[in-house]
Amino acid sequence: MVAGIICYAIFGTVIGVIYSLLFINFDKSWKKITSSLVSFGGSGSLIVFADKFFKIDNQHMKFLTASSLYTMFLLSFFIMMLLMCMLIKDKDDTDILRIRDILLGQKAYIDKYYEKREKEIDAKLGIPKLEEREKKISDKEKKLDDKEKFIEKQMEEIDEIGQDKLRINIPYNHNIILSKDLLNSMPEYIRGLGKFILDLQMETEKLYKNIKTLDELKAYLYFLSTCIIKDIFETNSDSIRVHFRYYNENNTSYEALTVINGKEIVMKKLTPIPFENSLIEKSFKCKRALIKSINPEFDFQANNHTVWQDYMTYAFYNIKNNNIPLLTFGISVKNEAVHKNIFLFLNYFKIELYLEEALGKMNENNKIEKILREEEI
Repeated sequence: MVAGIICYAIFGTVIGVIYSLLFINFDKSWKKITSSLVSFGGSGSLIVFADKFFKIDNQHMKFLTASSLYTMFLLSFFIMMLLMCMLIKDKDDTDILRIRDILLGQKAYIDKYYEKREKEIDAKLGIPKLEEREKKISDKEKKLDDKEKFIEKQMEEIDEIGQDKLRINIPYNHNIILSKDLLNSMPEYIRGLGKFILDLQMETEKLYKNIKTLDELKAYLYFLSTCIIKDIFETNSDSIRVHFRYYNENNTSYEALTVINGKEIVMKKLTPIPFENSLIEKSFKCKRALIKSINPEFDFQANNHTVWQDYMTYAFYNIKNNNIPLLTFGISVKNEAVHKNIFLFLNYFKIELYLEEALGKMNENNKIEKILREEEI
């Protein structure tokens, strides 16, 4: 009998605690427990269920066990409610949230109180600053993602455009990648080339009817050489050499006609270069200037090829005899790496065609072939 009463008391205590927790959290389940407790004797009552479980048939025993259950239920409920109210009650301001409000179930007041407490806790923990920082980080991440997507899209477009747009075609049949240094130097190179073309056209227009002798032709070629060094390379350094060669039928090779090293006229003879198996022959066939470092397979190594590391050469195809060019043009440099970009620029923008046009005009009126043939060089 005592054991049954104790069991019912424990049962009531547990129900009271659960009931108080549900009530304080405004969980509607507390109504179901109330309904089960008050429907004494009904088929859905907790008491009836407990009696059947413990097999209690005596009415006196039923009364005692039910009394212990209800007593402990009410006692545990009120103790638990009091404890919870004391915990919830605002200790800083008693007018904000009172025990009466909690017991009467003023849910709206309690919700507002917890919203206030949430803000206070967030402020103490620095939640707003953390959220602001997180937002900034998130924005930066989004910008980085957008930038990454943009770069990926650009790379895809570059791939779709193809390699031709990223390279320049340099004779003989070489695709050269456009470097950043070359692109950045383009404006300066264009300005120098433009200045040279203007000087070339003005001098040619002034002299093309008056050149009758070899000395006059040489003077004209010296002027063009000086303009190339001054306008395009913008230097007086001896690291640049500009020369014109003529075809000597006696030894079937090309010998120096005019040579300027920096700003100094060079009287020393250059190494003769044969026509066959040379850059001169290849230039004549493709009608373009050729760069030695890009076309090393056609290079004829002169005695001082280690001094002049790289050069560009061109054979004038409109001044010829028996399909052999009579005049050639060349620029030699001592430092291949320093002058690599400007050589590529001059080759791509076809400086040789401007010289071809000027000397072609000169040849129509003065017959350069005749001057080279009749006068002793």
